[in-house]
Amino acid sequence: MKSKSLAKELSGTVKEILGTAQSVGCTVDGQPPHDIIEGIDSGDVERFYRDMRQRQNMRSPVNRLPRELLDIICEYTVPWFWYTLESGIGNLVFAQVCHYWRDIAFDLHKLWTRISLDDFSCPCRNPTHYWEDIVQAYLERSGNLPLTLRFPEMPCWEYIQEEAHRVQDLEIGLPTFRWNGARFLPDLPILTTLRLGAFNPIDGNSIVRLPLRQKAPALRSLTLDSVHPCSLDADWGALRELELKDCFRTPLEDILEILPLCTQLEGLRIVITPEPDEDYMHYLYPDEGEEYEDWDLAEIPRLLRIELAGLAIPLSNYIITPALQELSLDMMEQDGLIPQRIVRPGHSFPSLKGLTLKNIVDNDPAPIRDDMESVKRLHLVQASQHCHTHSGMFTALEARANGTDVPLPNLVELQIEARPQPEDEWDSDGGDTSSWHWLDDERVMRTVYSRVRTPALGGVARLQRLSVVGRWFHFGEKLVTWLESLGNSGITTSIVDKNHKVNPSWV
Repeated sequence: MKSKSLAKELSGTVKEILGTAQSVGCTVDGQPPHDIIEGIDSGDVERFYRDMRQRQNMRSPVNRLPRELLDIICEYTVPWFWYTLESGIGNLVFAQVCHYWRDIAFDLHKLWTRISLDDFSCPCRNPTHYWEDIVQAYLERSGNLPLTLRFPEMPCWEYIQEEAHRVQDLEIGLPTFRWNGARFLPDLPILTTLRLGAFNPIDGNSIVRLPLRQKAPALRSLTLDSVHPCSLDADWGALRELELKDCFRTPLEDILEILPLCTQLEGLRIVITPEPDEDYMHYLYPDEGEEYEDWDLAEIPRLLRIELAGLAIPLSNYIITPALQELSLDMMEQDGLIPQRIVRPGHSFPSLKGLTLKNIVDNDPAPIRDDMESVKRLHLVQASQHCHTHSGMFTALEARANGTDVPLPNLVELQIEARPQPEDEWDSDGGDTSSWHWLDDERVMRTVYSRVRTPALGGVARLQRLSVVGRWFHFGEKLVTWLESLGNSGITTSIVDKNHKVNPSWV
């Protein structure tokens, strides 16, 4: 055997090996090597193996199915996390079976319409060329379908400029404090969803206004993270969804000036996280009879869902929306953020059906009052270090024997959820430093029992659905046994903790 063949073609190298076998007296598959050499020269061997491969392919079921059906099989085979991974990171296992399935995967345009690039996911030292190759490959394989882009870093945007007319969903980060965004923004005729963030907070005077009204006329959903709303020239009246997260130096008065412009808005989420050393006590609510801030009221006639967190909670008293169905307030375990009233006196949410209250500090009062009669669903979420039920809240929810002064009289569904502490507060065993306290058992049982027996109380609805969820905790056996017994009273009960999963589907 030579260490290196000098033949120009593979057939020449094969004949060299066969010649060696002939000289030492070997046979190949029971045939003399010289006969095989003659077959290679005449082409009989190549024709034989080509015919054999064709017969094998004809017997393969994948070759007897129509291509449209194979595309459907391919789409259902893709794992769910494929659409959440950074581009170029994940592998399609079925595409590695054979070249036929690989061609199907490359030709299925839907698989390549989401392009997500992150500097931390780049496996090489020069991310520029790596990003460019990834983007070009995805663009070619996506055909002409609409694109979903996630570009935390602005340098990636230059690779997509020519295909901007296909961008339907865009998440992009602005890297500088004083950046002229008007120069970068191309025409985005079908853009419907935009998530705009900033590594350095952007106030209303830092950049030239982004001309979204002109460049993105189809925009319907907008998310701003650390970006002042006044830095945008947007068609606020066309938006259906609006989310504002930690808008830098944005007074609540400025937000109230923008909200009335959102006449078609259906979903609103505002999160303003208090700084550790920030004096936010000036956001306190007035007591009974005191004056509210002299801010304009924001009337949004079609608004269906509101979620307010942190310092944005006072806005619930300045928004007028008769169509509101879902309201969520997250106090972030900050003292003084809980409102004395969720609804401003003289106003109401007549269509409100669902109320969610999160992370109320134990020494704060319960924010439910007698002006929320329409609420039928209450979701309580607590992540406290001691108890996972708010004492004042459960005391306020109890139905008194006389049937008077009962808040949420039409409540029929109650969800109680205990969430774990952050990972840095977990113990060494991987559990949570806090636990489900016996006081939690007592509060839940006392309040639920008062709502179960309410048919004897006039004008108070009977509880029909109850959910107690603490996936990281162990509920007391007394509580679990009592909750399971409620099923005999016609109440649909869901219990989810480390040891029990009873009816978890509707949670």
